[in-house]
Amino acid sequence: MKTLKLLGFVLLLPLLLGSIGFWQSQRIGVTLKEDALKRVIATREITALQKEITRVKAIQAREPNTVFTMGDNSSIKLNAAQVLMQLDSELSQVKLDPTKLMAHTWQQYLAGFSVVAALLALVVGSFGLLVVFIASLNAMRSRGALLRGFNAARGLLPLLIVTLTMTLGLSFCSILIFEALASFFSGVRHDARLEIGAVLVALAGFYTVFRLLWSSPSTFKRFRPEPLEVLGQRIAITEAPDLWAFIKDLAKKANALEPEHIIFGLTDSFYVTSGVLQLMPSKSVLEGRTLHLPLHEVALLSQEETAAIIGHELGHFSGQDTEYSQRFIPIYAGVSRNMQNLAEQLGTGSFIELIILQPSFLFSSWFMERFDIAVQHWSRQREFAADQVGIQVAGATASASALIRVAAIREIIGEVFDAIYKNPSTASRDFIATVLAAAANHKLTIPLDLLEQSATHPTDTHPPTSQRLEAMGVAFPPRTDLALLALRRNPANTKLWLEESWFTQSTLTLTQISEQLSTDLLANVLEQDLAYEVALQEVASQGKQEVTIYENTLSMMIISVLLTVLFAAIGGSLLFSDFATKIFAIVVLGVAAFFAYLVAIFYRRGRDPVLHLSIEGLQIHKDHLIPWKAVRNWQTLSNGGIHFILESGFDSTLKGGIGSRGVFQKKTNTLKLIPMSYRKLQLVQVFQLIHQYQAASLARAELVQRQVDRSAEEL
Repeated sequence: MKTLKLLGFVLLLPLLLGSIGFWQSQRIGVTLKEDALKRVIATREITALQKEITRVKAIQAREPNTVFTMGDNSSIKLNAAQVLMQLDSELSQVKLDPTKLMAHTWQQYLAGFSVVAALLALVVGSFGLLVVFIASLNAMRSRGALLRGFNAARGLLPLLIVTLTMTLGLSFCSILIFEALASFFSGVRHDARLEIGAVLVALAGFYTVFRLLWSSPSTFKRFRPEPLEVLGQRIAITEAPDLWAFIKDLAKKANALEPEHIIFGLTDSFYVTSGVLQLMPSKSVLEGRTLHLPLHEVALLSQEETAAIIGHELGHFSGQDTEYSQRFIPIYAGVSRNMQNLAEQLGTGSFIELIILQPSFLFSSWFMERFDIAVQHWSRQREFAADQVGIQVAGATASASALIRVAAIREIIGEVFDAIYKNPSTASRDFIATVLAAAANHKLTIPLDLLEQSATHPTDTHPPTSQRLEAMGVAFPPRTDLALLALRRNPANTKLWLEESWFTQSTLTLTQISEQLSTDLLANVLEQDLAYEVALQEVASQGKQEVTIYENTLSMMIISVLLTVLFAAIGGSLLFSDFATKIFAIVVLGVAAFFAYLVAIFYRRGRDPVLHLSIEGLQIHKDHLIPWKAVRNWQTLSNGGIHFILESGFDSTLKGGIGSRGVFQKKTNTLKLIPMSYRKLQLVQVFQLIHQYQAASLARAELVQRQVDRSAEEL
């Protein structure tokens, strides 16, 4: 569907605009021919009038009192001054309006320009589609081809997209200006508001194009990677020499390049990247090869399992994967983030801007989707190859155990994170100690569903864990000894291996790092929590005034009244005829009575509310209030109705019927309201009102619960 939409915008829209421009050029061509003919005729008439004026002036100079006779019977007698005045008037009428002629000339230029701009957009769009299609096909041949094709397309596409946007916009605006000029100089009297409106629309279009041209650098920026924000702490070699020695030894065993930076974090898993990172909250920028170590996961792994995972990550800096990891993945990830930001911001523009930007957005999205296929393919290959590096560094058993254990411990980590996000103000300032305490009292199990998911990674896509285990030669589910190893319980109050292996000569202790990371994490969570509460308060402030929505029955009532009068008049006129005609008249009067009954029904339906929205809930009848918490989901129907899905068991208040507009289905616990139409409201406006009131109610309830939770914490 997206591809068809792209073809429609990139190919069919330029063809449509070009066709309109060609049609305009044909119209103005006929007009210019008529102008040329009018010029010839006007030139002849002007020459004749000027000769006559010269003759009259000469006579006036010789004989000032000369009287000229005019008219069919020479009945009109004028002196020389009067004749000259009449000739001057005829001369002014014969002369063509230069402004109108100039407008026709400009219309010719505008029509030609709109055709040329549309054809250029068609050529640019077709060329862009061809470039991306060929580059994405070649990307399946090798990672080098993927890198070269992506970079080539990435460098070319911004120029093509800006050109496509500008040409489509200028073609569209040229068509509007052409029609505005045609309407203004047509000689036909139009409503001045229509002409002014056409000019304003065209000017708005040109203004939009100017804005897009002014902001075109952002299009080029869209295809450049943005720094990835990471909540973490950089560990210098002087701060933890043992840690760096451990990592360098693993890099040597893996025949891989050493990382230039090591980061400890608490929110992501293990990964390496060559992209630009911005550490938070310090906002320091890191460039080059970076290794990210999740300290909370390392604390729950053995030294061998940690070595296997780090060996896997360093494998991305070895062999053919080095260039791919350093040059492609960071750029690809950055462009992907920019595309997501563009998608979120696209809905904020004007209608004209949306129409003009849509081809560019579809083009950019299609570009990423085409390369996503190749990226997914090579990602799987490189992850399997990196797993072999991990086996080379730490052995198959440690590698397989690490994969299983990382999947298993996420439940513990998730529970700790949930507790932090729920009550950040009372959370521990030592996240590692909290995770270790939770793990000591938690029995690990193999999460079968989680093993089918990919590992958490901010810049790449990993294949499912079960497939990686099978590639290592490990059957799934794993054998008993391997499962026992991976699912072992961490004993409480024991010294961690990394304290002796990584921090013996360190100027920092594990506790200090954990407390600093925990402090930064909690500050980030509190900041997000505050922003979330502000958003809740903003939503909760809406919907304070109750709104009643009525059915629009006026049109049906008017039609019924007219039909009642019509049939009543016909029946009444035939009522005093013969017997057979009287029977027919009675039938006609019965039809009139039926339509009169419909008038009463439509009048009553128009007075009774369809919906009454308040903070408590929605009311479909004076006795039928449905609290917002009982509405699980709802959607609008194509016929203008609304389909509510209620929580199971909520049907007691709906007994006794809900009126002629609604249908309640007890088996599915759904309610359908089917009014004819809404008074003074469109369906989308009704949708927005229901959403606004439900969101406000839920936001108020959550704010109240948050206040209750705070009060309980204080006690």
